[in-house]
Amino acid sequence: MEIVMYKYDVIKSVRYYREAIAKSLFMAHGYTGQASVSDLSDLRFFYSTCLTSIVSLTEYLGDVRHPYSVDFKAAINNGFVFEGAPDGEQNYNYLLGIRNMVVHRGYDLSANGHVVQDRLWFVLPDQASSISGKTFYTSYERHLPLLISKTVLKLDIIIQSHVDNYLSQLSDRTEEEVEAEMRLSLENDNFLIPPEIKVMMLEYMDTHGIPTIPPVNQ
Repeated sequence: MEIVMYKYDVIKSVRYYREAIAKSLFMAHGYTGQASVSDLSDLRFFYSTCLTSIVSLTEYLGDVRHPYSVDFKAAINNGFVFEGAPDGEQNYNYLLGIRNMVVHRGYDLSANGHVVQDRLWFVLPDQASSISGKTFYTSYERHLPLLISKTVLKLDIIIQSHVDNYLSQLSDRTEEEVEAEMRLSLENDNFLIPPEIKVMMLEYMDTHGIPTIPPVNQ
């Protein structure tokens, strides 16, 4: 069943994943080759977060229930190519396989590597398998920092082009839909918002509708 995508939701989700990628990379780049055991654990976390965020962003836009998901997957297959690695679908499946190893099998991205010019260069396996383990995909880059930088640069172009092409074709949520969602969120919240504040917010919406936030420059 197809689900509805709205402009605001797409922009918000893409921004969230991009921020997660940027922040985890920023943290990972702060370590030198003189890494302690604790440092390696941190690096494993930051690189794992970065890698899973990259794949999660592509899976969000490529969800088969979303409109234009077929076009996005075609853009990946055609555009996610590199020198010496011209098969975009194969390259993406390798990336997906590494992510699955991290998430589902506890693979340690910091387990293998060496130091070059006081920087840690973690080395990835030359192949990654599908979830079933029956199909194997060849690496388009063995060094983790280079794989992430090449992947982010290439996917940014593909994703931005896709969003630019299709965002104008998506509808915005009506004020009534936004208000209904806010009310449902408030009514279902039992932990974060104190009951008296929740009552005040619902009463405010009964009288004034959705609260508005003025533009930053005003």
